[in-house]
Amino acid sequence: MEWHTIVSVMFGAIIVVGVVSFLYQLYSLVVIDAKTRGIKHPRFWGLFTTLGNNTGNGLLVYLIRRRNCPVVNITEKDKLEISKKKKATGIGLSFICLGTIGILICQMVL
Repeated sequence: MEWHTIVSVMFGAIIVVGVVSFLYQLYSLVVIDAKTRGIKHPRFWGLFTTLGNNTGNGLLVYLIRRRNCPVVNITEKDKLEISKKKKATGIGLSFICLGTIGILICQMVL
């Protein structure tokens, strides 16, 4: 096995870690947001936004749904949790970008 194949697999693993982290943090953000807005079945909406072939469609539907639901009860704990989840989501996206760039560089070396 050549070195670029091994390195490509390592960057692929980084992408998988980034995707799993990103989807979990997105799920958590949607659940917290739905609870603070008083939307029924917040876990359903969390799953709806993260599962499926195209995550963007589920998120778009949720964002349209929440438009008419103002924030009812948000605590300082929820605000702090949302802030942490946003940062963790960004880290997940960074892992995805890093892995993708690494794989592209390995393929260009061939």
